[in-house]
Amino acid sequence: MAIILDSIKNGPDQLTNMQWDVLLDKGLLPDLYVESDSCEDTIPWSEMYRAIFIARDHYCPFCRYLANKENTRLLD
Repeated sequence: MAIILDSIKNGPDQLTNMQWDVLLDKGLLPDLYVESDSCEDTIPWSEMYRAIFIARDHYCPFCRYLANKENTRLLD
């Protein structure tokens, strides 16, 4: 999992050949995706960086939408 997080954060260019082998063998399998903390659905690869490093909420896009909608209602 550390290789996946490192490649999401820093890009895959810095990976060694051994890390590439591990990533290709185990990291790209659908059962190793990060799950949403809210609904336990998998987070798409295109959203992982945002969920882990930017928003730091580990939410899938739908759960983030619901949380933002709830927060917006509270401000009204």
